[in-house]
Amino acid sequence: MAKYLVAIYTVTAGLHEELGCDEQEIVLFSWVVVDLTNTKVVAAQTHIVKPRGCDVNENALSDGCKTELGLSEEQVKTGQPLEQVIEQ
Repeated sequence: MAKYLVAIYTVTAGLHEELGCDEQEIVLFSWVVVDLTNTKVVAAQTHIVKPRGCDVNENALSDGCKTELGLSEEQVKTGQPLEQVIEQ
């Protein structure tokens, strides 16, 4: 019987300050399924998530998020809602 590992990686639009002072909603949701028996990736997806409170006239991302991940405001504002991403 094969054994699988599922790893989930999420990114928020916060400023990476201390816990509790800058929480923001998820803007990037990635997952990967690894077959541990054969040490192979069998599935992987990455989705850009549009935060619920995202206003078209406001910036949704911190500067650090833009530079470190290469995400743009336009990508986030046209992303899919988190609920839709999870259903996929």
